[in-house]
This record gives sequence, C-alpha cells and structure tokens, in this order.
Amino acid sequence: MSHKKSGFTLIEMSFVLVIIALIIGAIFVGKSVLHSAELQSVVTDYTRYQNAIKIFRDKYKYYPGDFPTATTVWGTYLDCTFDDVNYTPTTNTCNGNGNGKIINAPADDFISVLSNFAESHLVFKHLMNAGLIEGGTIMGMTYDTGSFGRATNRRVGGIYSIYSAPPAAASANYFASKNGVLITLGGAVTRATAATAPIFTPTDALSIDQKIDDALPGTGILITPIINVNGGQVARLCPTTDDALTATYDTSRSDRVCFQYYLTGFF
Repeated sequence: MSHKKSGFTLIEMSFVLVIIALIIGAIFVGKSVLHSAELQSVVTDYTRYQNAIKIFRDKYKYYPGDFPTATTVWGTYLDCTFDDVNYTPTTNTCNGNGNGKIINAPADDFISVLSNFAESHLVFKHLMNAGLIEGGTIMGMTYDTGSFGRATNRRVGGIYSIYSAPPAAASANYFASKNGVLITLGGAVTRATAATAPIFTPTDALSIDQKIDDALPGTGILITPIINVNGGQVARLCPTTDDALTATYDTSRSDRVCFQYYLTGFF
C-alpha cells in the first residue's frame, strides 16, 4: 500500500516566496509613491497660493490681509483684536491697514501698525472670501487648521503662513534672500507667530527643492534657513554651511530639522 506525501514541493515553495517578495516590494513602492505625492502637494500649494495672491491684488489693489476695506465687501467681524478671535462660520472679516505689506506680528517695526491685529492672520480668510482658495468659512482659517490664521497641509503635517518680511542681510539665522512676501511651511511655534518649527528631514526638504527650484537651501526661490530654533535648541542642522552659495542639504541626517519658505516675488 502506497502513501501520498503531503506538503509543498521546492517549486511550489519557490512560487510562494516569489509572491511574498512581490507583495513586499509593492508595499514599499506604494509607500514611496505616496510620500512623493505628499511632497508634491507642497509644491502645488506654493504655486496655488502665489497665484491666488496675485489675482487678489490685481482685483482689490491690495494684498490679502492688508485689504483696508475688506469689511465693506464681506461684512465686519465681531472682534478684530489680536488676542480675542472668536471663530464664526461667516464671511465676516477684518480690515488691514492698506500699507502694501502683510503684517506678521504687531511688533514688526518696519510696518506702520494701525491696530494690534496681525494681518497675516487674515490672509487665508480674505482669499477664501474672494473665492480664490478652497476651505471652510471659519474666521482666519482654512483646511480645518487649529492654528488661527494659518492653512494646514495635512499630508506633511505642516502649517502655512503668508506675510511680508523686510529686506535683510545674511545673519546667523537666515540667508540674505529673506525679503518680500513669503509663504512659510513649518510647524507651529505659537499661534501668534509664523510657523517655523522644523517638520522636514533634509532629504525631504531637498526633494521639494528639486521639484520647484535649484536643489540648494540658500539660493533661488525656496529657502531653508540656516538655524533651527525650536524648543530652546539652536543649531545649524539642515544646511551644511552658512554660505548660501556653497550650502547643500545635510542628507546624512534622518531627523526632522528643516522648515522652508517660498519667495513669491511680491514686495
């Protein structure tokens, strides 16, 4: 009487192993494609906000946030003081001072501040009211951000801020190109300041730079600051040097030590 042997043959085992390897490979490829799409969304946002700012200024003759008669167009918000913003699901908003700059904070001494409200907190609200970006109709907010006056990119976990920066020479913190209307993308430090906490690894920061600019942290239209100042930590962690012309991204690091800002070309 013969007995049939059960189990896999070597050929069958080989097929199983090949299938497992293909599945694992597909998972890694899928993650890579997804991550690339996440970083591409940053480039898309930069260009979308830049175009929206231009269209807004062409139509209303002022930057969003700086628009001095915004309440005439969309209604007056309940309370336009800096420290007491009560969100409301209406188009009601606040006015800027119309001086051609987007105030980031009341302490910006290069701007003549008429009130204690930072105009940067109104930028996205004005753009939404004008129908130039998508988002909810929450006071100074869009994309359900929890940091008032900011827009979030949930794919990368960052917060956008749009504001005017004064002309600046190179310093211990920044390359000399920080000037004009900026779009910053980083993590929230406080709700009253631009989002400048690091959120990118140097490799990811480089990838974004390659997609939109010259792949260098200190030159072009996409800049990565020299210094990472966050939680008491002060160190040069993302660029390799303090020289804008020779600095590269320190891709030997794998931790999140970078934030970036995009130069819109508006002044």
